[in-house]
Amino acid sequence: MSCVSMLTNGIEKGEIVLNQTLPLFWTNQFGHNPYAIMDCVEGMKKLPDNSIDMVITDPPFNVEFGYESYSDDMQEKDFEILLTNAMHELARIVKVGPVIVFFREEVHPMFHAIEGTPLKHFGFLKWLKMNSQHNMNGVKLFRKVGLAFILSKGTLKNHHHDVLAVDFLEYNTLNTVKSEIAIGAHPCPSPYKLYAHIIRAFTNPGDIVLDPFLGSGTTLAACKDIDRIGLGFDISPEYEQVIQKRMNIALTKSLFDMDENPTK
Repeated sequence: MSCVSMLTNGIEKGEIVLNQTLPLFWTNQFGHNPYAIMDCVEGMKKLPDNSIDMVITDPPFNVEFGYESYSDDMQEKDFEILLTNAMHELARIVKVGPVIVFFREEVHPMFHAIEGTPLKHFGFLKWLKMNSQHNMNGVKLFRKVGLAFILSKGTLKNHHHDVLAVDFLEYNTLNTVKSEIAIGAHPCPSPYKLYAHIIRAFTNPGDIVLDPFLGSGTTLAACKDIDRIGLGFDISPEYEQVIQKRMNIALTKSLFDMDENPTK
C-alpha cells in the first residue's frame, strides 16, 4: 500500500488541495488539509513515532500578545507545562533531526521543557530583525535579534551547511507585516523566506516538516515554495481563513514575492 495520498491543484469544500503528497498517517487522521485546527499536543498524540523529518515553530511567548482564542497571559508555571507537554510529544514524533524553536530572551522555560526528553540543545540561530520593535509596558523598544533554539534527537543533521554559514540571518519584519495585513493579519508574523532559508538547510525535497504552533501558515507557505511537505496545528479557528489565503498566495506567489529578502 502506498504511504502517501496524492493531491491535485484546486480548492474543494474549503480544503487546501495542493499539487504534492501528504502522508497517510496525516490524511487518515485529519483529512486532506495540511493543517488541523486543534490543540497541538492533542494533535501530535495522533502522529506516529519518528514520523517527522523536521520541526520548526514559533510558539506563543506568554507576553500578552493579542491572539484570538488563546490566552498569552498564563501563569509561568502553566506556560511551562504547555511547553513541556509539547516538547515531549515533539521528541517522540521527530526522527533523528532538527527541532528549531523560536523563543523569547528569557530562555529558561524552554530549557526546563526539554529536560527528560531525548532532545539535545546544539546552540542558537540568530535572526537579525531589522526595523523590529517590541512594546513593553507601553514603551516601544527595538529588539533586533531573535533567538531560535537548535535542538535534535541524536546527531544533528545539517544537509546543506553552506545555507547557514553566517552569524546572523537578516530578514526585514516590516514587509512581513504588510503581507499579513493583506491576508487578514496575525499579531506576531515572521518572514516566510526566513523559514524557507532554515528549512532548506536542514531538509531535502520531499521531507516532512511540522509546525505545531502554525499561526497564519508561514511554515506551509515556505515548504510549498521549496518542495517540502508542510504540516501544522493551530488552536485558533479564527486563523483558518488566513492560512487558506496564505496557501493560495503561496501557490501563485503573487503576494510573497514582496520584498522579504535579506536586508543586505
